[in-house]
Amino acid sequence: MIGIDISDRSVKIAEVSSASRPQFKTVCWSPLPAGLLRRGIVQDVPTLIEHLKTTCGKCSPFPLSQGPIVASIPETRSFIRVLDVPILSQQETDEAVQWAIRKDLPFDLKSVYVGWQPIASSSSVNMRQVLVGAAQRAVIDPLLAALDGAGFSVVALELESQAMVRSLLPLDSASIEGVVICDLGASTTKIIYFDRGAMRLTADVPSGGDRLTAELVRAFSITPEIAAEKKSIIGVIARNGEDGAIATTLRGAVLALAQEVHSTIESALPQLPGGGSVRGILLSGGGANLPGIRDIFGEVFPGIPVQIGNPLTNLTSPAMSISPQDASHFVTALGLALRTDGLNLLPPPRRHALALKSMVENTHHFLSSITMGLALLTLVGTLSLGILQSLISATPPEKSAQLDQVMSQYAALRESVSSQNVLLSAISGVSDKRLLWSDKIHELLGVIPGGVHIQAIRATGGDAPSISFSGQAATRNALIILEQRLKSISWATSVKAPNSNLIDRTNAPYEFIMLLK
Repeated sequence: MIGIDISDRSVKIAEVSSASRPQFKTVCWSPLPAGLLRRGIVQDVPTLIEHLKTTCGKCSPFPLSQGPIVASIPETRSFIRVLDVPILSQQETDEAVQWAIRKDLPFDLKSVYVGWQPIASSSSVNMRQVLVGAAQRAVIDPLLAALDGAGFSVVALELESQAMVRSLLPLDSASIEGVVICDLGASTTKIIYFDRGAMRLTADVPSGGDRLTAELVRAFSITPEIAAEKKSIIGVIARNGEDGAIATTLRGAVLALAQEVHSTIESALPQLPGGGSVRGILLSGGGANLPGIRDIFGEVFPGIPVQIGNPLTNLTSPAMSISPQDASHFVTALGLALRTDGLNLLPPPRRHALALKSMVENTHHFLSSITMGLALLTLVGTLSLGILQSLISATPPEKSAQLDQVMSQYAALRESVSSQNVLLSAISGVSDKRLLWSDKIHELLGVIPGGVHIQAIRATGGDAPSISFSGQAATRNALIILEQRLKSISWATSVKAPNSNLIDRTNAPYEFIMLLK
């Protein structure tokens, strides 16, 4: 699995082998120009596509594979909450979740994609707890368009906090209580409160490593580059001379940041159902490597253990050599690459297409297994029949009658197996023809870029089979990307798109007709 963490400043990619004992395989990193993302929203999809492709060429120590992709969504325009809902079917729970979050969601429900996952039983009878996440379409649609445009096979989108938890806490974390993950980024410090198997709270403090660097620049009139270097080497550990003055300045800035984190947690925990308490703190992110920062947080949170989080916690001996300090820069990307299931904020049509693909593949595998097994049984039966006939010809007359009876019973069994084989082969053939059509629908849905919404779809058979669909697209560029992808599909002989598709620059109605081979 491959995890892609796209922030306002960089693209970070981590690949983990999909074996039962996952290994850290490779990493890729590339900076992004200022302003390409603003508060998590992609401003220029084509430019981001080029940067994603460039990043894939900067991987070490191995090239990136063509595996499935899980990408992160920034927390700035998202929502997460634990809810108690009745124990219902999947569809009924979807509806119950949509209804339950209306009163708490800080966005218009029509402007977000919503997902949920069960986490535990509720204290009430016939109820269960679910983790609900929502992210604005304005964030997801252009992000997904860029990932699709770069040629990635995206199977999930999830919140950064989900990935951090998966990277830093043991996978079997249902019994862990009251842990705060404090991710110290460049411009933001992210706070995650994890309790009894789920994230219960996320919050951001608008301060991080950049503020520490700015304090040194201001106090000592040095360049940001020199300030960043001295910060990483000296830290907040007491020293003599100029280094001591730098450490003192950093200590004051880090202390102010830790107190801001403490204030945020203290004000937020009482608002949780049943309250909450802090039993441990994990520091993560590049800022966690600052020498002495753990002691400062220990002063602000007296009596509470403070540890530096290890992003390699859930990995076996890595295929590549990397220290926990270096891996701390890839916490989110690693957590994404470790995903097996959980909350998925892909647009519902994409999620349904992935579910259909999985069903198709599993059915094909099942039918192939049955057909192969029956073929092997028939082969064994044919060989056994020849052996029995040889035995009969060499048997004394007094035993011949008994063997004739066994032979007759065996021939009847073989005929029954052969009949079943023919029947199942016919069923498999019919199923294959139906599943072939499902494959086409799945592949079509799989190339729909973010921001393009299908409102109607129709398929016709006969001598000139075709698929036609229509709807609305957020931008004209999204329709141009979609038309290029449709033309690259192997089973489509041609794609017809009326010029009216390109009249409107935004909220453009569209229609496509695909003629099939």
